[in-house]
Amino acid sequence: MAQRRMFTKEITTSDAFVDMPASSQLLYFHLGMEADDEGFIGNARMLSRAYGTSTDDLRLLIAKGFIIAFDSGVTVVKDWNLNNKIRKDRSKPTIYSEEKNQLVLDATGAYQHVNQLATNSRPDDSRLATNWQPKTAESVDISDDNQMTTNWQPNVRIGKDRLGKDRLEEERQEDDSSSSLPANPLPSMLMNSLAENGFMSTDLTPMQQQTLIAYVEDDGMEFGVLAKAIEGASNANARTFNYVKGTMEKKLKQGVKTVAEWDATENKFKQRKSAGDKQSDNANVPQWMLDNMRELEGE
Repeated sequence: MAQRRMFTKEITTSDAFVDMPASSQLLYFHLGMEADDEGFIGNARMLSRAYGTSTDDLRLLIAKGFIIAFDSGVTVVKDWNLNNKIRKDRSKPTIYSEEKNQLVLDATGAYQHVNQLATNSRPDDSRLATNWQPKTAESVDISDDNQMTTNWQPNVRIGKDRLGKDRLEEERQEDDSSSSLPANPLPSMLMNSLAENGFMSTDLTPMQQQTLIAYVEDDGMEFGVLAKAIEGASNANARTFNYVKGTMEKKLKQGVKTVAEWDATENKFKQRKSAGDKQSDNANVPQWMLDNMRELEGE
């Protein structure tokens, strides 16, 4: 299996791509790195959490047409062949042959799902789907459900202008259907809090960011508690994951889950410290003077 992965600027600098949240863009790159040599990923949902993003980011990539999802849960990077040119002697065929057989390549080399092509095509339409065939030059008919081989060759080209219009129309329709999906605000809230307190974008890995978010999502702590822990790390000039995590673990053991509880424990600590300091001061005062002070207070 080839280890090097590449990305084309035609995709990553397009308006459709850069208009997405940073977390969605990050997930696209990680999926591109984790995909097999033909662009297929069998655990995209798990990877979306492992790299500090969410399933909402995955849904957005699917809605925007950067990722194609199958009913089996397998996904494929739509523009994989535009991004990567892997030598055949280094390429390992995908294990997801059933999903692969549901795809064809268009004139640009991008994957297209046969169901989508069947829905959009018309007999008298000059915008014909590109079917891919073996070197025997026998035509591949989508309706016959023929199997595709690894040696695919185009026999019909798609008009670029029409293809672009079709993609825009699909994006509009898919945006409408996905607009009601609730977005997870925690990743962006965390990034903003880190930036406000002087953390660099490289100080925490995606996995470490997800670990901190888990205190909110899994342990039920307010995000404000995490924000105070980040602020404390900044004030201590210790802008590290371990410092923030250590603070969160300490508060979790204390049963602190809200900012109000955090402030209450700090006030109790200050009161105990103040009482201890007062007792320490009284230890240096002669007993007869303390007695006189008590008598005066009694009067």
